[in-house]
Amino acid sequence: HGGTEPGSVSPSGLKEKDINLDIARRVASGLEAAGAKVFMLRSGDTTIDFRDRPDIANKENVEAFVSIHCNSFTDSSKRGTEVYYFKDGHGGQALAEALHKALISSLGLPDRNTRTADYNVIRYTKMPAALVEVAYLSNPVEEKLLADAAFREKAAQAIASGIMAYFRGR
Repeated sequence: HGGTEPGSVSPSGLKEKDINLDIARRVASGLEAAGAKVFMLRSGDTTIDFRDRPDIANKENVEAFVSIHCNSFTDSSKRGTEVYYFKDGHGGQALAEALHKALISSLGLPDRNTRTADYNVIRYTKMPAALVEVAYLSNPVEEKLLADAAFREKAAQAIASGIMAYFRGR
């Protein structure tokens, strides 16, 4: 998401692209403070085609790829956090599990588990890749959480913690 592609939009008008970017910037800050070198596919409100994202990451030779999202569903009662990986991905399951564990213990939202998916951004990367769905923008409780900077910071810290745990466990 980003630029002309807003992603999901909550009932109150929150755009997924804005929430994702804010969380990603916070993750980058946390990782950089811990000494990591971070490459962000987008650092501003720009459009980058989802089909190009794996190629960009592959060309940059990143060691792990994390795509940050907010979920949405027609049933507004759906809640929770989940993390996806490609079943034949290059170690994506271990990365997804580390992220999932950190997010579930930190955020306390319903646990929707780790799952496999055939999403472009996790299928075509040459490195371990995971797609995080922090919470549901379509759920009124979680929409309020996502609107709160303190919650986004908590999510970012959990994602950074999960990434660091993944690298410690390799």
